[in-house]
Amino acid sequence: MQKMNKYSPETIPMSKWNEKVLFDYLKENIVPDIEWQDYVFSRSDCHTKLSIIELKCRKIHYDNMMIEKQKYNDLREIARIRNKKAIYINSTPRGVYLWDITNLDLKWYNQEIRHTTEFEDNTKVSKEVGYLSILDARKLKG
Repeated sequence: MQKMNKYSPETIPMSKWNEKVLFDYLKENIVPDIEWQDYVFSRSDCHTKLSIIELKCRKIHYDNMMIEKQKYNDLREIARIRNKKAIYINSTPRGVYLWDITNLDLKWYNQEIRHTTEFEDNTKVSKEVGYLSILDARKLKG
């Protein structure tokens, strides 16, 4: 039996995953050639030879995952310039879901959302967002 270190994705409940844990899970189990973006202000989280990838971790499961229009546009533009696919991956307590958004058209909505979910700042801002159904995703785990 393989010994798992305390930071293995298999030892952390999916409701507590962050992008680093999700990245480690993908690297160990799904996409061995995935590489983390080294540039701290990059508009994507990671990449492979064929894809530009954004990772999101949700503490609550939703059947429709929100994506900000700016993130969607940035990801698709980087992928277009580099002749790669634009991939959006979300983890929730129920699984890991992947969408290829390279040629995907979404309906956009103006919505008041938190400026950031990473800090205690509860300031709301209006953003254009779209929704990706988990029924249209490729399920990678769960």
